[in-house]
Amino acid sequence: MQRIIDKFNAMLTTLPSAFPNVHYLDLRGTLSTVLAGDAYKQVWGNELHPTEDGFSLVAAKFSAVLDTF
Repeated sequence: MQRIIDKFNAMLTTLPSAFPNVHYLDLRGTLSTVLAGDAYKQVWGNELHPTEDGFSLVAAKFSAVLDTF
């Protein structure tokens, strides 16, 4: 699955050059996947959805990009 996501992201990185109003934001690695001590549970509510803290981390990345406009 990771290879598929990486390939998809590689394709997405090309979109801003074709569409000037598109901005690529790589969110991979934003949320912990560390299994030791259940560290990931601080940012993941389940397999698909972040916790409130996880959403805050994602929102911070969006905010950083939006602040550049």
